[in-house]
Amino acid sequence: MPSWSPPGGALVVTLLGAGHRTDATSFLQDLPTTWTRLHRLADIGDFNSANARANVTWEMGRLVAEYALEPGSGLRGKLVYLQSARCRIAALDLVGSSTNPGLTELLDGLDSDLDLVAQTPFLPGS
Repeated sequence: MPSWSPPGGALVVTLLGAGHRTDATSFLQDLPTTWTRLHRLADIGDFNSANARANVTWEMGRLVAEYALEPGSGLRGKLVYLQSARCRIAALDLVGSSTNPGLTELLDGLDSDLDLVAQTPFLPGS
């Protein structure tokens, strides 16, 4: 991203090979690395969960996190993360950025093939 370009959003697609686990545990274990990668691609630095307040929900087969970075950075973002057809797809949008339409909105039309509720005894925030 050019240095003059304002931060806005990022999209990451990970293709899962035949030997890659596709279960809910593997999906959740990949989340911190994916979230950090999205932050770097959006040119807003590393994601540090210790400095963030997040509302994480499971909606229609996808993990959705709306969060604010602290202290006093003013950065707020939305992350959508799903798995479909041996692909893990994650999008990040910063609230108030010039990214239009939001990258997270592009994922609304994709179907997820992972049911975390049925496969995971505990979800963060549940």
